[in-house]
Amino acid sequence: MGNLQIRLAEGNDAFQIAKVHVDTWQFAYRGQMPGAFLNSLSVERRTKFWQEALSNPNNHTAVWVAEANKTVIGFCSAGVSRDDDRKPDTGEIYAIYVDSKSIGKGVGSSILHKCLETLREQGFKEATLWVLDTNEKTRHFYESKGWKEDGATKTEAQDGFDLNEVRYRIIL
Repeated sequence: MGNLQIRLAEGNDAFQIAKVHVDTWQFAYRGQMPGAFLNSLSVERRTKFWQEALSNPNNHTAVWVAEANKTVIGFCSAGVSRDDDRKPDTGEIYAIYVDSKSIGKGVGSSILHKCLETLREQGFKEATLWVLDTNEKTRHFYESKGWKEDGATKTEAQDGFDLNEVRYRIIL
């Protein structure tokens, strides 16, 4: 994508990040999560979440956005691993989402690269991420970038259904 810019997120990006977040969940997880749940996702609620996250001075999460024509088309957030079994030098990719119309154009690769670069600069030696076990396309994307399943799994209860996830790891 020729006019792609990767930059740190700012407070006024909250709405556009929320829109990508909700739209991507509704596109990518259709058939993997109940339709009623996906249809209930709210850009307004997600905007409030991102406004709080981006304005919190104690938040040590790096949030990068991919922007084209002054429109956020993807984002990636990363920081210290939240896992109980983490080592001190393990970072984590918390979220990476790309607008459905921009998938397959290098946007995800670009923002993932930037997040991993940021983790390296912060002194992390490896990184992890969690992905739905049924999300084959995304798992293939991570595997094509050198990520490997490390054997850890978790199940999170989500509004009356379970999300089964597997953990991936990469050496930085």
